Parts: sequence; C-alpha cells; structure tokens
Amino acid sequence: MIIGPRIEAAFLTAVGVAVAVSYFWWQQLWLPFVGVFIAGFGTSALIGAIRRSPALREQDRMIRSLWTLLRRVPSDIVLADPVTGHEISVERQRGFLTLAVADPGDQPGGTVTRYMVGFAAAPSPPPLFRHTAASQDPSPVRMSLKQAGGLLRFNELTGAMETSNDELADVRAQLDRAITAAREGS
Repeated sequence: MIIGPRIEAAFLTAVGVAVAVSYFWWQQLWLPFVGVFIAGFGTSALIGAIRRSPALREQDRMIRSLWTLLRRVPSDIVLADPVTGHEISVERQRGFLTLAVADPGDQPGGTVTRYMVGFAAAPSPPPLFRHTAASQDPSPVRMSLKQAGGLLRFNELTGAMETSNDELADVRAQLDRAITAAREGS
C-alpha cells in the first residue's frame, strides 16, 4: 500500500499535537514549542495536499507507484521495450532515482529523456520533471547548481519540463512491457 501525502501530513499533525500534549506528563518547557511547530508544519502540508488539483493528485499516485517499482529494478541492466525499441534503465546518482528512456542504440544522434522519480528515500512531488538531451549529455543530477538553476528558471517560464499524466502513463506502460520481456527472455 502506498501512503499518500494527505495521510503523511495528518500523521505529522498528530505527532505534533502528541508532543505538545506530552508537556503535561514530563513538564519540559520545550515540548509545547516543538509540538506546536511540528503540528503547524503538518497542518500546512495537509492544507496543501487537500488544495491540490485532481490532476496533480493522480500524478502523485502515479509517481509513487513508479517510484516503488523502480526501487526494485537494478541499475546495472538496460531493458528494451519490445514495441517502441526504446532502451530503459534506472540511474542512481547522488541520492536521486532517475528513469532514463533512450532511443534505440543503432541511431547515431539519439536522445535520452530522464525522469527524476525520487530523491533519497522519498518520491518526487508533482509535477514530475523530465530532461531531454542528446545521449552523450550528462544527467541533470551531474550538472552544477548554476546549470540546474537555469533549467528550473526555464521551466518556470515555459513549463516545458513538466510531465503530463498521459506521458507518465506511457512511460509506465513501456517500463512494464520491458520488464515483462526481460522476464520472459531470461
């Protein structure tokens, strides 16, 4: 079962209230301050999760299920989609979990599209960003902060790096087909 952002925020709010109420048991002056801070943070996250549009909630569910699947896929193999021929791999660099979908290897000027699905032990929040570049170009994870900041500014102006729900569903279908083909081939 995948826990959603609403449940996470409600749990954080409940923990904050429990810490604040624990003052009456232990009589430590710092407990109400910390508890109120945690409860306020959880309440703000809960309001943000409730106000999120249905399309972003759907994308959040899709990202979480994709992230759960990608954590189990080893990063040293390249999967091939039998329908499109795209090469699919999982990259783990600097704490980021990235899905890379590349053009077939027989094309000289191929491109690779990278989807940053998660960081550390958590999936990325929506909207999911994609980075399309030549196959020889470095991953956005390996870019300098100045280059990554330029990409984020570009996305703020254009929204061109944001992944739609349909595109995310297509990528998930490609990944499922590639995993099924790899299981049947081995």
